[in-house]
Amino acid sequence: DIGESRSILLAYRGGVVLFVLSIPITGCGMDNTIASALNMDIKIAREARKKFGLNPNKANSNIRKVLLSEIEDVKKRIMQVEDFVREHISKQGKGFDSNGAVVSIIDTISITGSASDLPGLKEALDEFMDIEVCIGDPLVNLIVKDHAVFQQSGLGSYTTAIGLAIGLFVK
Repeated sequence: DIGESRSILLAYRGGVVLFVLSIPITGCGMDNTIASALNMDIKIAREARKKFGLNPNKANSNIRKVLLSEIEDVKKRIMQVEDFVREHISKQGKGFDSNGAVVSIIDTISITGSASDLPGLKEALDEFMDIEVCIGDPLVNLIVKDHAVFQQSGLGSYTTAIGLAIGLFVK
């Protein structure tokens, strides 16, 4: 969940949360990194992040270069979470194949949060990771009426609110 002011990595398996880690990679943090590295106003940096992001086909490759270091940090933290989870489940005799080789603990990375619509984010993580990456859809388990229309841009920022509302509804 990559938010504007806070982000978390959450590992779960079989519907059970195994590990949660707060990480310092946020939309605002990316804006500050861009502004500092490229000596620009924070508002312009934010607009540039949202317009260009990590998309290599967009006009400003400097923004991509700056943001790639943030994505490298995300990758390192994902690997830390995987190592932590593997260590704990290996104590249960899991996390290894029949030959004793380590198996991947994480099979999918689902990106949510208000910064999840960063242009090129999914593709950049695809480059860095050997794990399936997708942008989370907070509406995936909702049945909506035929006439209901949701703007897809920015939808990731509602993931937590929708999840909490569903949880309350189910109770």
